[in-house]
Amino acid sequence: MDLKGSSLVFSLIVLSFLLIGALSVAVVSVTTQRSALSSRSSNISFQVADSAAEVVLQQIYKTNDGGITVLAPNGSITDLSDLASNLSSASCGSSQIDGNVNEGSYSAIFYENTGTEASPIFNSISCGDNEWRNKVVKIRFLGMYRGITRAIEVGTKPKP
Repeated sequence: MDLKGSSLVFSLIVLSFLLIGALSVAVVSVTTQRSALSSRSSNISFQVADSAAEVVLQQIYKTNDGGITVLAPNGSITDLSDLASNLSSASCGSSQIDGNVNEGSYSAIFYENTGTEASPIFNSISCGDNEWRNKVVKIRFLGMYRGITRAIEVGTKPKP
């Protein structure tokens, strides 16, 4: 019997199994790394939205001895464009404030309820609306980082 040829075939089979195992480990490793990067980007997007909420709400609500008032450093905020001008690197276009915070960008959209409390209909408030403070019932903050967007909604009560 010729065993030299069978040893070569056996060695090739063993090597092919080792190659398949190594490739499987490499695929799992790459998939895990991609998942970790996606999760990181998602977390940063959420943190950008949360930071934007903090920054914008801090500009809206200033506390003094009399309680919560709507005051900006340069006087009262008459519309959303004034609010955007008090935020660093922010601008108000049509019905949302866009800006940058930390590593990402954000959009803040202010909504009013034009329906009833039982059947709400939410419409965005324009930047030039001088009655925005009496209308706003919720604000949606969108945090964007590397193509991933996460949102936070904050309910507010219109000024009486």
